[in-house]
Amino acid sequence: MVKPTLEVKGKTDTKRLIRNFKYNSNLGKNIFYGTLLFLELTLCQAWTLSLDESGPRFLDEWSSSYAFSSRLGGSLRCGGHGSPHPRVEWVSRDGFPIGNVTGLREVLPTGNIRFLPFPIDKFRPDVHFATLRCKLSNPSGTIISPEVVVRAVLDTPFHIENPDVVVIRGNNALLRCLAPPELVDYITVTSWVQDGSLNIYPNFQTGKWLLLPSGELHVFSVDESDGRKVWACRTLHKLTNEVKTSEGARIVVKEPEEPQAVRILGQRETNLRVRAGEETYLSCHAEGNPPPSFSWYREIEGVLSDLPPTLKRPPTSSSSPQNSVVHVAQVRPQDAGSYLCRANNSHSVDQAVVQLVVYVPLRVQVSPLTQIVDVGRSASLRCLVSGSPIHSVVWLKDGVPHAELENGPSSSPRFQVGPREVLKLVGVQPDDAGMYQCLASNDFTTGQDSSQIRLGSVLPELVYRFSEQTIQPGHSVSLKCTAVGNPPPQFTWTLDGFTLPESERFLVGQYVTIHDHVISHVNITQARDEDGGLYACQARNAMGIALHTGRLNIYGPPFVRPVPPIKGVAGKNLQIQCPVSGYPIESISWERGGSLLPVTRMQRVYLNGTLILEHLQKADEGILTCHAKGRQGQISSRDIHLRVVVPPKLMPFQFLNTILREGMRAAVSCQLLEGDRPIDLVWEFEGKPISGGVANGITIRVPDEYSSTLVIDSLSSVHNGKYTCIAENSAGREHYSSELTVQIPPKWILEPRDVNVSAGHSLSLQCRAEGHPTPSITWKRATGMQPGDYKDILSPTGSSSPFANGTIRFDQVRKSDEGNYLCEARNDVGSGLSKVIFLKVNAPAKCNPDEQAVNAVISVRVGEKAILGCRVGGDLPILIEWGNKHGKIGAHSNHRYTFRQQELEDGILSELLIASVDRSDSGAYSCRASNPFGSDHTIVTLNVQEPPEQPGNLRVVEVGSRSVGFPGWKTSTGTVPSSTSSFRASSPQKPGQKPKSKNLPFPPPNPPRWSKA
Repeated sequence: MVKPTLEVKGKTDTKRLIRNFKYNSNLGKNIFYGTLLFLELTLCQAWTLSLDESGPRFLDEWSSSYAFSSRLGGSLRCGGHGSPHPRVEWVSRDGFPIGNVTGLREVLPTGNIRFLPFPIDKFRPDVHFATLRCKLSNPSGTIISPEVVVRAVLDTPFHIENPDVVVIRGNNALLRCLAPPELVDYITVTSWVQDGSLNIYPNFQTGKWLLLPSGELHVFSVDESDGRKVWACRTLHKLTNEVKTSEGARIVVKEPEEPQAVRILGQRETNLRVRAGEETYLSCHAEGNPPPSFSWYREIEGVLSDLPPTLKRPPTSSSSPQNSVVHVAQVRPQDAGSYLCRANNSHSVDQAVVQLVVYVPLRVQVSPLTQIVDVGRSASLRCLVSGSPIHSVVWLKDGVPHAELENGPSSSPRFQVGPREVLKLVGVQPDDAGMYQCLASNDFTTGQDSSQIRLGSVLPELVYRFSEQTIQPGHSVSLKCTAVGNPPPQFTWTLDGFTLPESERFLVGQYVTIHDHVISHVNITQARDEDGGLYACQARNAMGIALHTGRLNIYGPPFVRPVPPIKGVAGKNLQIQCPVSGYPIESISWERGGSLLPVTRMQRVYLNGTLILEHLQKADEGILTCHAKGRQGQISSRDIHLRVVVPPKLMPFQFLNTILREGMRAAVSCQLLEGDRPIDLVWEFEGKPISGGVANGITIRVPDEYSSTLVIDSLSSVHNGKYTCIAENSAGREHYSSELTVQIPPKWILEPRDVNVSAGHSLSLQCRAEGHPTPSITWKRATGMQPGDYKDILSPTGSSSPFANGTIRFDQVRKSDEGNYLCEARNDVGSGLSKVIFLKVNAPAKCNPDEQAVNAVISVRVGEKAILGCRVGGDLPILIEWGNKHGKIGAHSNHRYTFRQQELEDGILSELLIASVDRSDSGAYSCRASNPFGSDHTIVTLNVQEPPEQPGNLRVVEVGSRSVGFPGWKTSTGTVPSSTSSFRASSPQKPGQKPKSKNLPFPPPNPPRWSKA
């Protein structure tokens, strides 16, 4: 006899054991109470086991890189939690586990990696420049971290370079600290030191210096005093905390010799990457004579606009050199884009572009956190990723990418990735339980989260089955079956298809082990020959059944046991096992009404006593007799009563959907064609029962016991759906369904309205309607400015794109898009809907870029009239304001200044007339245009040309054997002439003798003879 070994998880299993143990005799009681004592002893050891398991999860967020100094070493941590606590394992990029490397790397029991200090000659790429990942595993599954690039930075002597810079007086100087390329990422500039005493820190603004977070020091409007100072930078090594100060550098200030066009110094296009929420600076470095002024613009879809309020220049005038830097106190994702810096002086314009890339650290959340799914059902996981940009989203199952799973046993048809953030599992199998992980990444950060799928209901599976046995009477025997499933299955035992005999010699037990195995057994004490037969163990849960049968043969004469009446279902097959015991049995036969079976092809009799009746009919009801004969000639017989029950059968019904419209009445009748009473008739709508009263205008009427009528008094959209009639009796259940579709004319969900929009902006015109069938939405545009004739908008045009959902999109509205638009919604039910709207395009004031390029610089001789033009497009009225270095130019600012204005077809032309220009009129003139929808401005530079003046303060500073040196000279206005045509040289003569003189060209044709210092 098999002893009922007890394996339990806790008190719950104790109660289950007590509940499932059955006993019918004193012997059974003794076994039962003995096992309880054993249970209590075992429980003390098993009580510490945790019943709740949870998958592994990381404690910390992951960085994509980790660096440490070769002199100091480092430690890389991988922390996680779960139940039971997960095992930590580090693997290489190829997935191979990594271990200790003597003197270089130690993998600690906690899961952390310790990198030991090492001399430079011991550098190993596989240890000190490797890509690693951390894996956490427990019985629920496995998760894996994003890739971490580990780099050991060699601790070698290094030098910080701080080169001198040469700057034309009045321009800005840019000082840089240069670290070795291999240390650039680990060296940061903490401050600049002027003359060994004055410390300049980041964000320390005086109007003269500005130290950017990048370490660059901007010195604005340099003069001779800046050239006498010594500048040094102080740096910090992030890994070793080593502080170094560079050698001193100087700003070499050059005196301007002649006018010089503006030129951008450095790269004309740079990329600046900034994390959202941090501060940054946009900088532009240019040089020229006279020193340039700086203007900043933002480029959006090819259109330049003023900077948003969140981007601020230092508080200086618009022509100040400090405007070469723009401060952004807190970068937002919407600040990303292209920024144009325009540097100009009276001679030329040059520009540079800064591409601002803003990234938001990625955060990943997978929902639901835990999901219990029945085998065969579907499951969906959603990966919600916040942050930007998002370059890739990858799903993994127990650390294996989904793309690789598709080639494995859990292959593709069941793994469906819709939108990249949704993973759907169709027809879940037991192997699909585990940890599912979503990894998102971009060029800057990574993010991950995981979800656990646990199996809910699982079909029972028999993992142990009893075998057929043959014994002598008086012996004891135990039949055992073991099953797994979720929920844990319950066992039932039968003998020849009927419940076990009520006898004190039969003991049935069932319990659950710590491994969730359900064990059930039948113990028979002092077995008798009448206990033999076909025994069956059946494990059942909500998902299904697992069955095993086997004979127990007990020596003795044949005996057919009495059994209760048998019920069969009409139209189905029925299998009856003759309940005979005894061994050996010579033959088993069946008869009905005195005739030996089979008598038709619907009847089959087998040697083991099995009778199968196919496609039962009412006529098959009656008494069946089983005869069993032993080898000694003994015969035993028993009558068995068979009752055949007819299941219900329904007459099909249909809604007349082609004629049913909103507001009409509708009715369908559910009628029984056959079936044995009593029969229940019920209605369902979309799977939910319909009560017998009136609900949502639906009434159920029952004229007799064979029919039920569903009536809807007034049809509406809420009645659309599937209606099901269900008939049920003891023989079975049948249902029939019909779909009701109410024809509903279109109704506005979102009715279009007149719209005003500024030119250049994006716009969506929305038009949405509902109805059944779903209305089709079309847009048309009036062929003229008045409603009347319309033309379909079928495909994307130069600026507009229609969509199937009733939206028409304008990426950049133009003035030519203005007009009447018609939206129509039709579904062939009723006359449909239509609405005419007017799209008004407001054109903001905009300076003509072609005119701006042509008239950027105007040159006029002294005394002549100057005409400065400013052509502006946009909706009238447009206000034009002129200004120069002295401020706003009004009607009475100067009697020589007059204005004239002319309206054009697409805007206005404003001209500033300056009569008899003189030298004071030179400089930049601003034209600012504005209307209610926007503003713009442009710069026109006026150059006043005049004959050169006689040089003054000319003196000789150096005399050589073949050369004479002169310093630079200035005119009476203090300006340096742009060119000199000739020098006159004369030699002293005797008293009374006229000096000889000679004109010499300049620059001289023979440089060694003449030179200009």
